[in-house]
Amino acid sequence: VGMAAGCIPVVGFNMGAGSRARVKSLFTRLLIAEAAVGAVALLIVECILMGATIDYGILFTNYYREHRKNMGKQEALAAAYRGTMPTIFTSGTIIVLVVGIVGRMFEEPTISQICKTIALGAVCAIGLIVFILPGMEAALDRLILGQRKEARLKK
Repeated sequence: VGMAAGCIPVVGFNMGAGSRARVKSLFTRLLIAEAAVGAVALLIVECILMGATIDYGILFTNYYREHRKNMGKQEALAAAYRGTMPTIFTSGTIIVLVVGIVGRMFEEPTISQICKTIALGAVCAIGLIVFILPGMEAALDRLILGQRKEARLKK
């Protein structure tokens, strides 16, 4: 938005002067610059969210797999909740609050929007891990444990 707004006087001057080639060149460069900024912003958001929140899913799954060796599905899920939720909520809350506050502090729209997107993404990731992941692990129990049906029936 900022780059496009900055180009308005240049476009107006060149259109008034009848220099359509310069306007076309400007829009081409503007499109390339906007695409580059968008791509970099997306990479920043994805890298931070993947690095910060995928560990929560790994942690929960590891707890579930470890407890599932000695317990049933329900008990293993409950034990995984007890073992991981304090860590997930503490770390997740810190990410959401810090990035959200930083996003509100910056007046630069690009940085502010990146921070707000990271905060929203972290909230969504925590929600998915708390509400969706346990159901998926219970439904895909055999796959997660790496056992065949015959081997499970023998136990």
